Amino acid sequence: MTYLVYFAGENPELVGYFTLANKFISIAGNALSKTLQKRISKFSQYDEELDRFLVSMPLIAQLGRNFNPSLSASIPGQELLAIACHKVQEA
Repeated sequence: MTYLVYFAGENPELVGYFTLANKFISIAGNALSKTLQKRISKFSQYDEELDRFLVSMPLIAQLGRNFNPSLSASIPGQELLAIACHKVQEA
């Protein structure tokens, strides 16, 4: 999902964007202690055939600022990243 970030003024201007996606990683079951296997099983799926845990994670796939010199407003990259992280936390 792509989010567009606008400067809210008299004339809204696109100052940046970011894209969020789901990413799956696999973790070998034999690489984890029994305690970690129990913890990770709460938010993952276990594949018995492959002896792996599949974990879904949020991914900030793209992050970009508008560098057009004719813009009257700009957003720092740190602030844009904070907005993206806030959206991840909401999910």
